Amino acid sequence: MPTKRTILTAAAAAATLLLLGVVAVWVRETRPKQPVTLDRAGEMLQRHREVPTADFAPRSHGSQTGDGGPS
Repeated sequence: MPTKRTILTAAAAAATLLLLGVVAVWVRETRPKQPVTLDRAGEMLQRHREVPTADFAPRSHGSQTGDGGPS
């Protein structure tokens, strides 16, 4: 049979996890929603532009051991 201290410790741990979950949901729901404006969308597109494939050297498909190629 568990002791009184064990039961209180388990109850405190459960209450802590429950409280952290409630706080996480509250923070998520109350933080300001910032819509993406056209200026910001353009900024994001500039940041994530596709890199041309000519900038990279071709991959080696040699048969060296350990390079993941055919052996």
